[in-house]
Formats: sequence, structure tokens, C-alpha cells
Amino acid sequence: MAQVLSAEGASGESPAATGHKSKLASVKVQAIFELCSQQWIHFQLGCLTDNDQKASPLILNHLRPGDLVICDLGYAVLKVWRQIAELGAYFLSRWRSDFALFDPKTQQALELPDLLRDHSQLSVELLLGAQERLPVRLVPW
Repeated sequence: MAQVLSAEGASGESPAATGHKSKLASVKVQAIFELCSQQWIHFQLGCLTDNDQKASPLILNHLRPGDLVICDLGYAVLKVWRQIAELGAYFLSRWRSDFALFDPKTQQALELPDLLRDHSQLSVELLLGAQERLPVRLVPW
């Protein structure tokens, strides 16, 4: 049975281990939630300064072919998305405006507003990323 996984990051403060009651330690928790079973399957503590992109590869250890990863823009890393696809899994994410789009046949750069202008509904295969050129399906909603 395929899993539907979501990565989440949260930060907070807790009493520091210094023995001083007035000092707080900042911490970031990265967690992976499996939506079908409604279970948390991974937790990792890190520094508050660690961003979600740094944590995005954590999900790779939990994937099986056919799984779906739902991620927010903080986890949008093209190299990780490529690895998800190579594992036979899928990902769903919002559009990130700094990712370049290319026609897979002509390699010509495309602009999202131009694609959307002529179509009330759209589902199109594109290449994503100026260097990575990751094959994706764009489905605006």
C-alpha cells in the first residue's frame, strides 16, 4: 500500500541545559507524517537556524515506489525531487516562482503566465529548473 507523506518543520524554545533557569535553547523539529495511517514516522531535532530545505532529504529514507510526498515551498529542492522520482515515488508541491520552466521537446524557456493565459484548464509536462531540468507535470489549481 502506498504512503502519503508530509514533511513538517516547527521551532520553539525550551530551558537550556546550563542550569540557568533564565536561559532558553532554541530548537527546530523536523517531522514526517504519514497521512493514510495518521502516524508520525520520523522526528529529528536540529538547530533553529537549519532551514527546511536542508531537511528535505530526510524523507528519502522513508519512501517506497508509488508513495506520494506532499511538501510546502520550504522543502522545494529540485535535487531531492529528482531522487523522489528515481525511487519511483511522486511529489506534489506549490509552484516556486524562481524555478525556470522549459519545453521538453524544444528546450525553450517558458513563462507560466503565458501558459496559463491560453488555457482555462491545464495539465502539461515540462522541465523544471535551469540546471536540473527535472521532468514534471504542471497542474495549476
